[in-house]
Amino acid sequence: MELRTVRTFLFVCELNSFTRAAEKLNYTQSTVTLHIQQLEAELGTALFNRINRKISLTEQGRKFYEYASELLQIEEQAKQAVSGDGKITGTLRFGVIQSLLTEYLIKILPRFRERFPEIKLDVTADISTNLLRRLKQNEFDLIMMVSRPIWDKDVECLCYAPEPVGLTVSSRNPLAGRVSVSLEEALSQPFILPETPSLFRDPLDDLVAKHNLDLNTTIQINDTRAIAEFVEADAGISLLPEYAVRQYLNRGTITSLWVPDLAVSYCTRVLKHKHRWMSPQMKGMQDLIAESTTPYEDKYYRLFHRWPAEQPGSGRSQ
Repeated sequence: MELRTVRTFLFVCELNSFTRAAEKLNYTQSTVTLHIQQLEAELGTALFNRINRKISLTEQGRKFYEYASELLQIEEQAKQAVSGDGKITGTLRFGVIQSLLTEYLIKILPRFRERFPEIKLDVTADISTNLLRRLKQNEFDLIMMVSRPIWDKDVECLCYAPEPVGLTVSSRNPLAGRVSVSLEEALSQPFILPETPSLFRDPLDDLVAKHNLDLNTTIQINDTRAIAEFVEADAGISLLPEYAVRQYLNRGTITSLWVPDLAVSYCTRVLKHKHRWMSPQMKGMQDLIAESTTPYEDKYYRLFHRWPAEQPGSGRSQ
């Protein structure tokens, strides 16, 4: 059994397409078909159902998938073992939402390159929906995002932590310093928000629609750092995650408001494809981020120490 045919099989499984697998592997589609036929002949069983130009794994194909993943993991471990210098090599494809990249990972990535110079780091910033789609299409090894609970049989949450999200105002705003404000008082202010759909706008839109109220949006921009700058300048108020305004909270130029009707519950999550094995590159990134946390950023320490409520391999991603 050749590892290249096993690798082709895994790409077809993860992309659910012979054509897309051929594009990813830089093969012709006939080569992908030949590899699968060779595997099926060697194993003496069909690995895929082929019905109306659509494919799905057979029962035997599902069983072989687990062994195929282990074979490639053993291959990678063998390469690392005989490399002679003990260095971790390879490529890490990491997807992240823009706000986490600019406010958090930007501090980590230079240290990653310093510690793992032999690893090619490929970081892409994108919106959450695209990150999830591309993770499932095997375009990323890991993704990091802020989200509501994720229920997807193909996605595994490695670690997560609550992410505080609140209504933020300039310390110069008349509402600053209040213990709490009503929804109507909050809506009397101009808002600076991302374009829809957005995690940091959808709760407000839903609440306004529910109560048949109006939302005065004066600026729409898909950049949390820019939104925070506008809020600090008292150009309006916004719903933002704590990590995006931490520096402003520290220096007292922005404060948060408690609006009883506005309850937002999100978590920062690190995700991988359920059937993707944890490569040394992926483990290296996870370890570095865990080591790089500080007591002030305690939630990020907890982020990289799995909570008992969420175990890998269950198909349940909080």
